[in-house]
Amino acid sequence: MRYIICYDIMDDRRRRKVAAFLEEFAIRVQESVFVGELTVPELKKIKSKLKKMANVDSDNGMVDSVHIYPICNSCWKRVWQLGSGIGLEKVIVI
Repeated sequence: MRYIICYDIMDDRRRRKVAAFLEEFAIRVQESVFVGELTVPELKKIKSKLKKMANVDSDNGMVDSVHIYPICNSCWKRVWQLGSGIGLEKVIVI
């Protein structure tokens, strides 16, 4: 299944690590947005690793967020893109 993964990571170093990790599985379509065709094991691995990498229990208010959205084929066909950047056609359509 295809997924959109986006994040808001407060710390620069941690943000770079998250981005590098996600680039192993998905295509970066914007600074903090990735799209990928993922298997169930890949999705589990990503979720597990991101739980360890993201800071979601901070007492100082500097809390990260990560969102993963599944996209069905019929919805994917209706995605609209405007402007520059990596074209979504590079994401595999099965």
